[in-house]
Amino acid sequence: MTARPLPGIVTQVAGIGMSCQTAHQLGKYAEAREAISHISGPMDWMAASADATSRWISEGLPGFEPGDITPERGHAYWAQKRLWFWHWFRDGPKAANDPKTRALKINNTMDRELSKFAYQRTKFKLLSPQSTLFVFSNSQGNLLRDIFRADEADQSFLSERVINQFHSALEACFGQECMVHFVTRADRAEAGLEGRHDVSFIEPENAGWKGNDRIWTRELDRRRAHLSQEFKLIG
Repeated sequence: MTARPLPGIVTQVAGIGMSCQTAHQLGKYAEAREAISHISGPMDWMAASADATSRWISEGLPGFEPGDITPERGHAYWAQKRLWFWHWFRDGPKAANDPKTRALKINNTMDRELSKFAYQRTKFKLLSPQSTLFVFSNSQGNLLRDIFRADEADQSFLSERVINQFHSALEACFGQECMVHFVTRADRAEAGLEGRHDVSFIEPENAGWKGNDRIWTRELDRRRAHLSQEFKLIG
C-alpha cells in the first residue's frame, strides 16, 4: 500500500453503499452542517453487497451497457457486477404496489440513466481524499426483508475483511489511502469492531429504512472531530 496521507479537515461526504440509508443520511447531514457538502455518487440509491461494491470501486467504476441491465425482483439489476439499481430506471406513474416508487422502465430510461451515471462517476472520481469522508452503512432496517433474501444474509455483514476491502478499493481508485467511516449495528457486525474510531454502532431500527437523523449526525460529528484531532497531532 502507498504511504498514508495526512488526514484533512472533512468538507465533503460521499456514500459507498450498501443501501439507500447512506445516501439519505449523508444528504440530511449536509443540510444540518453548513460546512459539509454531500457529493452524490454512483453508489447512491443503489443496493449491493460489500464485496460487489468494493470490487466495482477497485476496478474504477466501469460503466454499464444497455444490454447489461435486466429486471429482477421488481428492480433493475446488473448481474455481471451484482449491483442493484434500486431507485434507478424508473419513470411515469408510481407503481400501484408501492406508492413511493415509480414504475420500472429500463429501456425507456436507459439514455437518461447512462448520462446520470457518467456524470456521477466523474464527480466521484474527482473527489479529494484529503477532504472527503467516504461512508458505508449496513444499518438499514429493512435490508434483510426487502433487499437481501434470507440465504443472502451474510452479504449484509460488516467485518474486518470488509473494512480492509474498502480501504484497498478506494486506494486503488484514488491512488492514496482515504478516510472511511462505517455505520453498523451489533447484529450485523463481527465481534471486535467495537471501540474503533472508524466504526459507529447504532441501535437497530427494524421497521424503516431512513435511519435516525440525530444519531447519524452525532456519529458523523464524532468521526470528523477525531480526524481533525489526528490531523493536529500529526501536523
